[in-house]
Amino acid sequence: MNSLSKFFFGLGFLFLMIWIALQLSFKEVDEYDIMYEASNGPWAVNGIRLGTTLDECTRRLGRPVRSNTNVYNGKVSKDWNTSTSEVTITFEKDNGSGKSIEIMGKTLTDHAGKVIIDGSMGENEVKAILKSASMKKSYSPGGSGVISCSTVHTATAFTCKDDDGYYSVSFYKGSFVTVRSSREPIK
Repeated sequence: MNSLSKFFFGLGFLFLMIWIALQLSFKEVDEYDIMYEASNGPWAVNGIRLGTTLDECTRRLGRPVRSNTNVYNGKVSKDWNTSTSEVTITFEKDNGSGKSIEIMGKTLTDHAGKVIIDGSMGENEVKAILKSASMKKSYSPGGSGVISCSTVHTATAFTCKDDDGYYSVSFYKGSFVTVRSSREPIK
């Protein structure tokens, strides 16, 4: 190796070390870190917490527009159309004392009633707000024809937990779908 090639090798190595040092010290800060950091709960979906009774939901949301009873386990799902969105709540039993065990809606609120996630947010915004949430991505085969060698990202779900239950924020092909809360772990 002649002296000129040693010089360029050393220069390249020096630039590589500088680049690595800069990358290690660089921290990306975005407006969502500054905007809001979610609490650890208790949270609510469309203002309704898990464990809320049917009577309390009716007082807050009005009369449900639809009701379905599962004949096998007695659980009742009721749908409400509010001025801002649709809410579906599943209760333990079909009476006023049955408590909500699953809620599906379009917003997640914190303990102070502040909306922290709504339908206008993207995946990156939700990820920045729910820092402790686990993230599950789903993929489907991509390409055309019989042989497919690629995958296409189709769905993302952010799941977290508080003392009341589990919460999931779902996206399909990058678009917001729903916020779901459940007493049981969300799969």
